[in-house]
Amino acid sequence: MTKIYKSILIFLLLVVTSSSSLFGQCKAEFKIVHDSLDYYSFYAKNTGSPTAYYKWDIDGDGNEDGNGQNWLGFEMFAEGVYYTTLTVTDSNCIDSVYINYFYRQNDTTQFAIQGKIKKGNAPAFHARVYAVKYDSIAGTLTAVDSTFTNELGDYVLGENGILYKEYFLIKAALNYGDSNYNNYIPTYYTNSLHWDSANLVKVDTDIYNINISLIPGNNPGGPGFIGGQTSQGANKTDGVGDPANHIQINLLDANKKPVAYTFSDSTGNFKFPNIAYGTYYISPEATGKKSNELMVAVSSTNPSINNVKVEVNKKYIDVSLLTGIKTVAILSGVEIWPNPANDKLYIKSNNSISNIYITDISGKHVLSVNKSENTINISSLDAGIYVIQIRTKEGMLVPYKFVKQ
Repeated sequence: MTKIYKSILIFLLLVVTSSSSLFGQCKAEFKIVHDSLDYYSFYAKNTGSPTAYYKWDIDGDGNEDGNGQNWLGFEMFAEGVYYTTLTVTDSNCIDSVYINYFYRQNDTTQFAIQGKIKKGNAPAFHARVYAVKYDSIAGTLTAVDSTFTNELGDYVLGENGILYKEYFLIKAALNYGDSNYNNYIPTYYTNSLHWDSANLVKVDTDIYNINISLIPGNNPGGPGFIGGQTSQGANKTDGVGDPANHIQINLLDANKKPVAYTFSDSTGNFKFPNIAYGTYYISPEATGKKSNELMVAVSSTNPSINNVKVEVNKKYIDVSLLTGIKTVAILSGVEIWPNPANDKLYIKSNNSISNIYITDISGKHVLSVNKSENTINISSLDAGIYVIQIRTKEGMLVPYKFVKQ
């Protein structure tokens, strides 16, 4: 394997302190340029005065580096946190800046990850396998390589892309043309539907036996339907409210066991037709984005739910029921209003109610309600997003998200 060395700077903090009567003449600013290997050059940006003195302390040891010049070359010897200070002094002004950054030298030996993908007891032929790099310092996830399995279900990552000494998530999914495509959910190593509960693979040598058995869905079929739309939220590069296509949506049963999955289409729509009556969780999945889950129920009196809203933001996904701003008809003839609410919620139900309780967005129980009350006092709740859960005596669980102002 070829061994190459590269180094990177991860900037942590920038602090400027100034005391100047001619600030523009003395303003301390500098840039760092990577020359080669572990060598870096530091350049002052403001060099307009020929009488200015530039005092550098590159490694934060309190000693001056260089001889007052406006640039300085420096070799980084050790990995770690550095505090670089530049102080610019002239006849009638002084200004200082320091930057706190982490210097990391990467041993970029290329490695490989190998394993086998199975669907049930059979090898998964032509399944897609992905390597997603985890950067523990920046807290980011980046897809860096992918490949397909052979007829035995075997795969090798690192041939189409470069895998360095890092941590990785490994994900596998059947190819669209596979006859079992709808029956097995895309799965992370070792056995997870979601990236944030998957096992990281530490790569510091060639890694073998990273095997994944794809998680099966179990949809017995029925007359029920769940559907909705995905849209862009607070992203910098996409328009808010625009359709979000190819977002994976998992459907789980009342026990959080997988039933099926689908992807949103080019218009942002998704659907789960032909499902049995019962309680389900809508669970979006996108690597690197946290997501909540939405509980819904389909029944003979409410066989179709088509107002699920999945909003894809830059760092998280929010799933909810798309509702109006006033009276909201939910499930089994239950109505709740207003939304948003100030101090009170009102409930109207055609069915007998067994119990009512309210949770915050994380699922924490925050308020229990007398089942016979039609008016709920929520004045004790802080402003925020909550979910009211209403269980009817027929066993139907009605969840509804509302905003407390």
